[in-house]
Amino acid sequence: MLMALGLEVAMTHVEEAQALGLFGAAALSAGAGCYLAGTAFVARRLLGRWNATRLALAGLFVLATPIVALLSSVAALATVAAALVALLAVEEILRRTAGARLPSASSPARPTT
Repeated sequence: MLMALGLEVAMTHVEEAQALGLFGAAALSAGAGCYLAGTAFVARRLLGRWNATRLALAGLFVLATPIVALLSSVAALATVAAALVALLAVEEILRRTAGARLPSASSPARPTT
């Protein structure tokens, strides 16, 4: 909900070249950070492990709130969107790397001697 508020604030000021401001930046940036932290906590509860990449980006979003406040609405939206897309790319690379280390279900198991 917090990120939705940030999106609404940013979209109402998208035609202006002024800075987004602290309220809109906090809602947008910290809202994205809260969402990512929430999904990391759910992953911890369900899977028993932390999603470190989501926690790191969540912290980065919260810390970057004052910087996002100085950006225009379009730049702030583009920055948050680019960071989220980069997170998806990193998670996919990590998933494929982890999958390459695991034995595949179709390969027969080698007997141990």
